[in-house]
Amino acid sequence: METYIIYFMTAYIVNIIITSAVHFTSFYIVTGARADVVFTKFFILPTTFNDFISYLLSLDYWSAASFKENIAASDKKCLASFMKKSNWINFILSTVVFISLITILCFSGQKNLPDLYVLVKLIWVIRTISRSFEIIIAFGKDVIDDEVKKSDLKPGDRIKLAIISNFETTLNYAVIYSIYQFSFSEVSCVNANCQEVICQPDTFSGYFFSSLGVSTFTNVSFSSCNTMLQNLFISLHLITAMSLIFFAIAKYISDKK
Repeated sequence: METYIIYFMTAYIVNIIITSAVHFTSFYIVTGARADVVFTKFFILPTTFNDFISYLLSLDYWSAASFKENIAASDKKCLASFMKKSNWINFILSTVVFISLITILCFSGQKNLPDLYVLVKLIWVIRTISRSFEIIIAFGKDVIDDEVKKSDLKPGDRIKLAIISNFETTLNYAVIYSIYQFSFSEVSCVNANCQEVICQPDTFSGYFFSSLGVSTFTNVSFSSCNTMLQNLFISLHLITAMSLIFFAIAKYISDKK
């Protein structure tokens, strides 16, 4: 138990470093100047209930909001550029992890991996949850809080951000589904007789396509072979994808009016 707590705390700190590095890099590229803020704002305790919820649910959202505060409110173009850069860096990071995991599993298999693999899994679980809540909160607030246009993102830019984020989400959850061996149900029909079949993908590509099915709403399933926690992950994945698609379309239509 003590070892697991240490692993969790270490994974949490690593995620603080990762998400801070992502947004610090985006901030530095966009402003072209030395950041006038401490590398991260994570160690400043939230002062309001909403800040506390944001901090608790999503390290990524809290970090992004911290760096956005250091971009002049009147500089809408700079803020839009920061959002685009952060989006792309997160996508690249997820792609690198995805490819790395494929390589590791192909050459060693999960049974031969060291104890460090437990820490790596925890790091990615925390990051995936954090990114999901960042997407849900950010895209939701973008639609609901529409009184002031804070950036000069064009309607088409928001759709692009949503597409990139949805594919990133697919990669993030494909990794989760693979390392925790999720099961998925599908309908098999033979001579007009259909029944539910529980399957567990035996290849990494199988988990990728299962994740893609959830992201595109084409194959969403909650297998009875999964634990409640595993099905909660699938639910969070589905809610994230729905938020991306529906909020992006709603914002696109609103901006076009």
